[in-house]
Amino acid sequence: MSKKRGAFVCVQNSAGSQTAQAWLERLCGDSLNAQSAGIEPGIVNPLAVAVMREVGIDLADQKTKASSIFSKLESASTM
Repeated sequence: MSKKRGAFVCVQNSAGSQTAQAWLERLCGDSLNAQSAGIEPGIVNPLAVAVMREVGIDLADQKTKASSIFSKLESASTM
C-alpha cells in the first residue's frame, strides 16, 4: 500500500511549511509522505534551521519549492 501524500503550503516555503513538513515526517513518516511548497518560493529561513536543529531535525539542506510541483494530494494545509 502506498503512503498518502499531504502538503503544507505557505507564501515562501521558508519556515512554517518547512518545519511542519519536518515534524510530520518525524512523527508519521511510516504512513504519510509529507511535502511543502510556497506560492512565491524564497530561501529557507536560517532561524527555522537553527530552531529545528535544537530538536534534532536538520533542515540545512532543504530548498524552497514552488506549489506548482503538486499534482494529486490527499490533503493540503495552507499557512
